[in-house]
Amino acid sequence: DILNEVTRLYFERRRLQVEMISEDMNSPYTLDTEMRVAELTALIDALTGGEFSRRIKNNYKAVGHQPPALSENK
Repeated sequence: DILNEVTRLYFERRRLQVEMISEDMNSPYTLDTEMRVAELTALIDALTGGEFSRRIKNNYKAVGHQPPALSENK
């Protein structure tokens, strides 16, 4: 069902984000990982009607930061 799919995608996205923290930011692997995070974000957005990215943006605004460009959907 949709809830299980969103949950699975969300935690795959989180695992990749944690991997990115430990990787050299200039490695091709990191670029591929960033692209996969963006893809997962888009999939979650498709299943939530864009609510996921809206919440990310609101969370960043609450702390006075801009969301990362690849994770930001318009």
